[in-house]
Amino acid sequence: MRTPNGLKIDNPAWPLLQAQITYWGIATGGNVLGTTVLCADLVNEPSYQGLPVKLLDGNAAGQVRLIAVHVAGANVITVSAPFTDNAGAVVQVVPGTRFVILSVPGGGQLFTMDFWSEGLEEVQIGDGVAGATVALPDLTVAGLPAGATIVRAIVMFKFRMIENTNAAGNRLNGATVALTSQVIQIRSDAPTAYVDAINFVDDYFTLAATTREGGDVQVGQVNVAATVDENDTYELRWLLARADLDFINFNDCQVGLRIWYSV
Repeated sequence: MRTPNGLKIDNPAWPLLQAQITYWGIATGGNVLGTTVLCADLVNEPSYQGLPVKLLDGNAAGQVRLIAVHVAGANVITVSAPFTDNAGAVVQVVPGTRFVILSVPGGGQLFTMDFWSEGLEEVQIGDGVAGATVALPDLTVAGLPAGATIVRAIVMFKFRMIENTNAAGNRLNGATVALTSQVIQIRSDAPTAYVDAINFVDDYFTLAATTREGGDVQVGQVNVAATVDENDTYELRWLLARADLDFINFNDCQVGLRIWYSV
């Protein structure tokens, strides 16, 4: 028995390749821009967004691109940059093209870097019925090596103290509604569209009346590598934040990014 690239499964290299390759596929086509790979069998697969895809056939054979968009169960993946030939011309993925989705680009080691914004003295959350969108500090990513492929990126929100200024107990009012409210978001300063980065649940940050507590770091649950994809400046905001009562204050704040990448 052989894999889609013709390697015999009894080959001694097979266990190592299994650890490095998440998915083997045969394309059913792609767009003329060279930015998509269609594969009917992907309808049975989870999301592979943020992982690299490598073509094994055609004029772009051997090229690796980061998967910028792939929804679980979708038969199309969109890559971060077009596939090209040796002359730099765009290559359309044609039916029958073999490809692999890698767990780590090239099977190499993942590295991490953290980046932090300048400090912000206070982020205040009130009880406005519609909520209020709060600007957070910009954050600059610099120093990623040339050719780095970002596999995962998460946003962090750090605060030294948290304070409830109200004479009654207080907490966040409402959970995150995706792309709509009560969520910390990020975008590049080009600008691109904001994407969700840190989600919250209803009644989060529950505080006793008129009290101050030590701070914490809120770590994002969402991989934002499709947005944070290069050395650049990124903008952040807390979209339609709302508390039960006026006010919850976060003091001495910073926002950060933790990036995992391969070269």
